[in-house]
Amino acid sequence: MILKYRAWDSWRKRMSVVDRIYIDTEGVRLYDDFGEYWRDFRDIKLMQSTGLTDKNGKEIFDGDIVRTTRFLGRADEIGGFYEYEKDYVGVVKALEGSWVIDTGSVAVRLWSEIDESEVLGNIYENPELLEDE
Repeated sequence: MILKYRAWDSWRKRMSVVDRIYIDTEGVRLYDDFGEYWRDFRDIKLMQSTGLTDKNGKEIFDGDIVRTTRFLGRADEIGGFYEYEKDYVGVVKALEGSWVIDTGSVAVRLWSEIDESEVLGNIYENPELLEDE
């Protein structure tokens, strides 16, 4: 898998695509709708792609705010079993070698065959999405 990155440019206050990362000069070459430019590492926040897409086909990155619906099951006291759905909203992060959605109180795995995830925004452009939760 080829690693993909995007970056939050703190000067321009917008998200850009990372074209190249320069370790020797400690910066990145970025591009967006307005052209190509260079930024120092101190002026950006790098976000790695998870390699996954949401239910609408949108690529999911570190720092995205995601809603996921989990289909859970539980046994009751009399030996029955029932299923229910639970929504989680949180920030995508790497944790112990896997991608999770961190809600602030629980970290749920980002990927599942049966669960649906949807990108709502990201922590730089849409921090208000986390305040509501």
